[in-house]
Amino acid sequence: MCILLRQYALESSERWGEAWAAKEAFWRMRVAVSSSLSGSQNQYVLRSQTELAITLSKLGRHEEALELQQQVVAARLEVLGAKHPHTLGSQNSLAITLGELGRHEEALELQQQVATARSKVEGQREPNV
Repeated sequence: MCILLRQYALESSERWGEAWAAKEAFWRMRVAVSSSLSGSQNQYVLRSQTELAITLSKLGRHEEALELQQQVVAARLEVLGAKHPHTLGSQNSLAITLGELGRHEEALELQQQVATARSKVEGQREPNV
């Protein structure tokens, strides 16, 4: 909790680099603690890893973010399946990082796959009555 307070204080002072570094420390701690309690494929852990990857990207550490996002996508595919919204969201985050690394063709292909899968999943849902 103190790490988050530090992050907010740094953001208030517009010390963005330090704020993102504090956020990275928070997510790393949360991943470590929740992994030790729940296992590495728990959805809470995977969500924390996703947030860590986003933070690493904000810090310009796209290669690290890519590696972590690939792990999250693999775990979500295994646990939830290819059509689950969390899996699709993780794949979309992966595509964004690929784009940030200049791997635009891969990013576009993955985003198109995600969009197609989402439209199929949404078409299968029953309408709200």
